[in-house]
Amino acid sequence: MDRIKHQNAKTSAYALPLALILLLFASVTGLALASLTITSASIGAKGDNALRAQSMADDGLVYWEANFDQKIKEAGNVDPSAADRTLTQIVASITPPDNAGFTLEKSVSPISGDQHGKIDPNVYSAYVTVTVKGTYGASERKITRTYLVTTVAKPFMFALVTDGKLSFNGAAYVEGDALITGPLESSPYAHYDWGLFGGDTKRTGYSALKGKLYSERDDIILTHYKRLFGSWVKEQLPLTPENLQKGFVVPPTLSHGTVEKQTIPVRQLVSEKESQKPLLSEDVVYKKCKAWNKRGNCTRWETDLIVKAQDIELMNILNKNRGLWVKGKLEIKPNVTWLIVNGDLLVEGDLIIGKGASLSVWGGNVYVGGKAEVQGDGAARSALQLNPGQWMYVAKDTLMKDAYFQGTLYSKGNVRIQKNLWYRSTIYTAGEATIEDFEMQANNFTIVAADKEVLVKNNNLFNSQPLVMNAYFYSNQDITLYGVGSNIEIHGGVMGRNVILNAAKGKTWECWFGLDICFEEPQEQLPIERSRLKIFYNPDVILNPPSGIYQPGPLTYKVYSTSLQD
Repeated sequence: MDRIKHQNAKTSAYALPLALILLLFASVTGLALASLTITSASIGAKGDNALRAQSMADDGLVYWEANFDQKIKEAGNVDPSAADRTLTQIVASITPPDNAGFTLEKSVSPISGDQHGKIDPNVYSAYVTVTVKGTYGASERKITRTYLVTTVAKPFMFALVTDGKLSFNGAAYVEGDALITGPLESSPYAHYDWGLFGGDTKRTGYSALKGKLYSERDDIILTHYKRLFGSWVKEQLPLTPENLQKGFVVPPTLSHGTVEKQTIPVRQLVSEKESQKPLLSEDVVYKKCKAWNKRGNCTRWETDLIVKAQDIELMNILNKNRGLWVKGKLEIKPNVTWLIVNGDLLVEGDLIIGKGASLSVWGGNVYVGGKAEVQGDGAARSALQLNPGQWMYVAKDTLMKDAYFQGTLYSKGNVRIQKNLWYRSTIYTAGEATIEDFEMQANNFTIVAADKEVLVKNNNLFNSQPLVMNAYFYSNQDITLYGVGSNIEIHGGVMGRNVILNAAKGKTWECWFGLDICFEEPQEQLPIERSRLKIFYNPDVILNPPSGIYQPGPLTYKVYSTSLQD
């Protein structure tokens, strides 16, 4: 009995400290859990506040863009001289509603620099930057977005634009956004025109389009090729991100929404210049007597002006500084560089500028009733210079070869550009435009806008290194570009009713005695970066455009950059 009592007493002695230990453990654990719960709740509250602040910033950006877009449209057509005032008023007028949970910080920064010379007063471009700050509790989130706003026509904001079909035949490489309103076709077969039988196709692989694809239609058909019983057949698919993966080695990001078409009325612009024939007085008409009668009166006048050396009749007219009127042909012989006309130049016949020769027209325009040829020869380039904002009209065909051209050209006939074309110019033609055997130099930029077809072919044939063309090609009909025998890299953009791109990769060369083209193999396994037809969108067309690009119309804009900040 005594032994049992002793054991119970001993057990009781151990139980009390154990109970105290368990109680202490429970207390500590409880405090820790409570602290953890409070901390988790605090973190959760902060996280929730941050999410709500981000939501406020997102709402603010949606509010800003909806109002900005509406007010830009309400402004209607804007003259470049009034564009800065109009844009500043639009930006200042957009304020957040009361208790919105977000604020707006805005700025307008006009783009005024032109590294290549004087600024064309008929162009206005600016950056608009807005920072939307969303606030909830102690949390803040910011979204900063910059827009490029311009009076330049909207097509010039994209690398590719078409009102009809956009066809990728073979392995073209494009960096920039595309805007389409018609079908999209992607084929691994490049077409080329060569040899005795007039052309063929070559399987070179699919293209790359690194940018956004803007379309307002969900029913556009993507045509690509799939194997069926050992052959390749066309398959029509809905335009979806998943299906774009099938037709491009680098697919674009699909962006559905309203697509506002804006074409350039090229024929109308040319017709307007046709009606603006300069009105010059008879005392600036060049004429030289070739025959006299017995009374000493002139019976036959020479109306053609062939400039070889300075003559008295011409210098008397030029010294008046009131323009020059040639009722026949004006031909400037090779290496004549002193002819300067102050005022308008009216040539009723043809205008021919020989190799190494130049013509400068200051403070006026040039009107040619016949054809115009500015033909240099390699280093002996020919030059035709006008003041920024001035123009030349040509009633018939125009040829620019190894030429320096400063101004804006309006040609009623066809235009052919060969070899080099120096400086920064805009060329409008109511006919066709052909760019062939081109060798464009750096720091130049040309916009070619045609009412009919634009054809770019046989440029930089069979060379391994690409020829860089700083150019934007526009047509109200079709534009076909070839990068099979040619190897070109366009820094600018392309727009046409239908745009067709044909491209191979790697090296190509003539074979079979010049009857066909041979290709580096295996074509489909070559990297797309070795495409022989590349197009890189060049923002200089907006930021630093050549003279003559402006057409009356509304302000247009595009997102330039977006960043997020805590």
